[in-house]
Amino acid sequence: MVELLNAFSEITKSKTNVHLNIVGWEDDPKIPVESELKILAKKLNIEASITFHGFKNVGHELNEMYRMADIYILPSYHEGFPRTIWEAMANSLPVICTSVGSIPLELENEHDALIVQPKSVQEIQKAINRLLKNPSMRRSFIKNGRIKASHNTLEIQTKNLIKLISNE
Repeated sequence: MVELLNAFSEITKSKTNVHLNIVGWEDDPKIPVESELKILAKKLNIEASITFHGFKNVGHELNEMYRMADIYILPSYHEGFPRTIWEAMANSLPVICTSVGSIPLELENEHDALIVQPKSVQEIQKAINRLLKNPSMRRSFIKNGRIKASHNTLEIQTKNLIKLISNE
């Protein structure tokens, strides 16, 4: 997330109408990561352009967050395959994510998402700028992402798993 804030800081130098919404929660009630990010945002002089929304319940609350966004960014260092990518795609968001876990196995870079290296401020910044400057790429990712998400519902994956287990 530190890299995202640094990339966003660079973007705000040339674009004044951008805003970063951060959604999520921590196990520790003292929210040390959010506190550190707020300190960094202040240091980078971008705190007025960032909103920390904290925990949102799956369903209506989280879908509301997706619908107010223009791009979904997941700058993880490690993941399996987060359901939030499918949710973002189902909510018509182009996705920028890192090449960790099974993400590069499920998504095709430059087709349904932009996949960047973890911890790369420059790659995150470049990916955001590409989507901001290229409406046709954005529309293509939204279309391809919605198709991909529609084939990866819990119901479909459960049927596939049952079929796989039954054939053994």
